[in-house]
Amino acid sequence: MALLPRKKTAVTRLLLILVPVAAALVLANAGTGTGRLPPKPIGRACDGGHQLLRSAKDATGDGDTVLLQGELTALKASVEALRRTVIALQADAVDHPRPGDGQEMQEMASAPTPAHGHEITNALMEVAEMRFRQQTVDKAWSSAAKDLVMAALARSGGSPASQAVTGIDCRAGMCRVEIVADANHEATTEPKLPVSVGPAMPYLVSATEYTDGGNTKSSVLFISEDPIGDQ
Repeated sequence: MALLPRKKTAVTRLLLILVPVAAALVLANAGTGTGRLPPKPIGRACDGGHQLLRSAKDATGDGDTVLLQGELTALKASVEALRRTVIALQADAVDHPRPGDGQEMQEMASAPTPAHGHEITNALMEVAEMRFRQQTVDKAWSSAAKDLVMAALARSGGSPASQAVTGIDCRAGMCRVEIVADANHEATTEPKLPVSVGPAMPYLVSATEYTDGGNTKSSVLFISEDPIGDQ
């Protein structure tokens, strides 16, 4: 005999509603016991943050590395340029040698000594004296030249107490001047005399002798409108 389905009572219908609801609540409270959804794993979130920071740090490190590599490349280029400059200077020094110690010593050895300079002065004085004696007196030129020399001596000479002009003889193109001066005073006349005379007689040769125990010096000056000797 076939069983006929039972009629659902009110209690049965209520159970059919409550059982699924209870099951859902049990499942929801199984992990926490609070009825709330379980939070997201903190560890994973922290790991993600560390990964982001690590990625940013790695990116910064890569930028610094690139910058340092660029600076290193520029430094290498500068060193290479300096090396080429040094090589060029060395080559120039070989092609155009500068005076070394040996050459400087040789030049010093061949430089005129005071005695050699005295010999040159004496030779020039002899030439000047010979040329002066060979000249005949040109009265017009002699008078004008004497006035010019006397005016120049007044402008460039020392005081009367320290210097005295003992003779002026002008002939034709040359004048011979004798000066006696106190050796303790600076001899300012001789260097300044050609400048004071001017372009009319720009050449000067002089010689000085000391007397009276070195306290008095007697100078002879030849002033000429033409070069004297090898001047």
